[in-house]
Amino acid sequence: MSPAALPLASSSTVAPRSVVESTEIMANNSTSSSIDTIFSVIIYGQVIAPALGVLINLLVLIIGTFRVKGSYKHYLSNLAVIDGLFGLGTMLVTIDHHFRWLIVLPKLVTAVASFFCFISIPLMSVALVPISLDRYLKMCRQTRLPRFLTPPVVCVIFDLLPAVVMAVVNLLGFDQLADKLYLMVIPVLALLIVLACNVAIFVFVSRHMALVASLENRKRLVETKQLARATCIQAVSPLLMQLPPLLGIYSLLATGKDTNGGHSFYWELANIFWLIILFNPFVDGLVTLFIVRTYRETLSKCGRERIRSSEERSTRLAASGGQVTQAELKPLKSLAEVE
Repeated sequence: MSPAALPLASSSTVAPRSVVESTEIMANNSTSSSIDTIFSVIIYGQVIAPALGVLINLLVLIIGTFRVKGSYKHYLSNLAVIDGLFGLGTMLVTIDHHFRWLIVLPKLVTAVASFFCFISIPLMSVALVPISLDRYLKMCRQTRLPRFLTPPVVCVIFDLLPAVVMAVVNLLGFDQLADKLYLMVIPVLALLIVLACNVAIFVFVSRHMALVASLENRKRLVETKQLARATCIQAVSPLLMQLPPLLGIYSLLATGKDTNGGHSFYWELANIFWLIILFNPFVDGLVTLFIVRTYRETLSKCGRERIRSSEERSTRLAASGGQVTQAELKPLKSLAEVE
């Protein structure tokens, strides 16, 4: 190689290497910044989603308590309470875990929030069973529960059932199966019962709707069909939004990957799964408000009353303003007449 060719060779070998290195650094920085942005959106979503769930289920609880009649309002209010507790617990846990630099929650608050978060996961599915069983027994079997089994008592029994089952499993020595039984097996069985009852209700209503002549009985059938449609959607949503992400989180834990901290791919994937689960209470509240006719009509009626009251208030203010203006002009008119 000639001496004149040495600078060209050195430049040809060094320059591409520096370009490649700088390009890789820029690519890594842009990739890390985009990943941080996506992860920040996920973390903020883990606070916003349960907060929306708490608000909409609080609205369901208020409407069911003060505006709705019927036994089914107790079951839907019970579901709203469980969804609200889950949303509140997960929101506080997320704030304590990811936003500790902004606010430090007391240990008692975080402990209670973690407890609400854990106990509410299966209850969001189990709480659907009393609604479906009540409608199924009344419509398809023409039977009623004993008088001492009032709707609030039935709700308490079903709410305590998962905890009782878990306690029995722990006493029998199957500690390793307790969590999976509590978080996955019990919700799946509850949702299958709900779907089976609602399919039977749909078949019964479709067969008897044309034969019913009484307006009251027809209205009851329509109401039952709407409840069955709502509970079907509320049963399908956990099958799509709760169980697959839980399976994903369990699979990540089973592989032994780090999902507790850092910015690893598995940690971010676990947070995405958890975000999907957090939307379940919000979906339950939306379904109750906009599928069940009584809640939908009550909500629209309250909105119309609110608009009407605001319009009347603005009309009164405008009228009182006109009267004040006329009262202020009277002395000026009398002064002009005197002059």
